[in-house]
Amino acid sequence: MPGGRRDVAILAGAILLVSGAVLLLYLPDDLVAVLGVIFTALCVVVAWLSWPDSQPASLGEQLASAVQRQCDLDAEANQLNDPNR
Repeated sequence: MPGGRRDVAILAGAILLVSGAVLLLYLPDDLVAVLGVIFTALCVVVAWLSWPDSQPASLGEQLASAVQRQCDLDAEANQLNDPNR
């Protein structure tokens, strides 16, 4: 879904990465260590937000769904469900 939670999380992660890299170039070593911990925590939050909302279907369920779709398309193409046939 465009503009969804995952897209926002990816954008936030990219901003964190760039801003963190810029800050780490110009700050003293002690502050860099503290900011490293903070940025790590923020990256964990971003990763959690970008995790999919629902678990994907198992491979068997995906295969069954694809086969059912194909059978429906074939039946329609060959007019197997047409009562006038």
